[in-house]
Amino acid sequence: MGSSLIAVSLFLRGRGVVITLTSLVFRFFELCRLEPVQIRPGIWQVQIEQSLMQELDGRRAGNRLLQFTFEQHLAKKYGAELICEGSYRSNTILRLIQKQGLLTRAYLPDYVFDQAMLQKRMLEKFPQGNRIYIVKYETVYDQHLWIQLLTTRWGLEKRETIADPLINLSTGEVSKFTISTRLFLQGLPNKNTVRTRKLSFKKAFAAAVNNLEQILAEENDEWAQISLQKLEKEQTKLDHFYEGRLDSKAYHLKTEEIKRRFLPKVEIDTLRAALLYIPLYRYRLIVVDRTGQEQNKCIYYDPISNSLALG
Repeated sequence: MGSSLIAVSLFLRGRGVVITLTSLVFRFFELCRLEPVQIRPGIWQVQIEQSLMQELDGRRAGNRLLQFTFEQHLAKKYGAELICEGSYRSNTILRLIQKQGLLTRAYLPDYVFDQAMLQKRMLEKFPQGNRIYIVKYETVYDQHLWIQLLTTRWGLEKRETIADPLINLSTGEVSKFTISTRLFLQGLPNKNTVRTRKLSFKKAFAAAVNNLEQILAEENDEWAQISLQKLEKEQTKLDHFYEGRLDSKAYHLKTEEIKRRFLPKVEIDTLRAALLYIPLYRYRLIVVDRTGQEQNKCIYYDPISNSLALG
């Protein structure tokens, strides 16, 4: 599933409908990319991986085959976990939904990084032979838009993947989101440390989609070719069957049905988006080259991409 955080930020927001506990639970599992199976009337089971179970039950939780029901008598009869108003499981699901709603804005505290290791990595970016003296450093924050995109490939079979692009709203750079969500804290860092973003959310989203489209263009498209071959075969059969009646309504309806079933296509949907504040380190340096010449430099070091930029 990647991260269980995909589950709930956009959870039925703004749909203007009344949600029952039963529909909420099944919608929760759907957004977590899980599909409960009914093993007997009124009893469902679902395999939940460790990361989601830890979100629900704490750090010591592991993988679990969860059997549950919404009926008290079935819970007693079969030993399934009862999900009802006020039950432990309904409360854990609701808490996770509420928690993820708060995490639509979060920041990565700079104490998660080892400063000595960061400075070592930063200094390694300079040519050998230079002597580097750190005069001062401070932490600032860049704003990043994190989007989780669900890509569905429709061919003879349905195949889904999730991408996690992270867009730097100062530079426009698109990278893969690789940071554990457990390291983030709710809310915002000190506003005086936040750099002004230069990229609009609309442009950032477009950059993420363009990046994903480039990745898809480089993928093996054998699945699409196989689906097209099947479409051609079915269309040929249909043409022979309706020979002399190709202008009939029935023929056109069947043609549309064949296209719907076999024409390969790719759909991209947004599962979740969050505004994340990630530390960037600004260093004032004295750089002494091999000839002994000194230069004062102000640079930014990005610990996520391990890159330098002049200040």
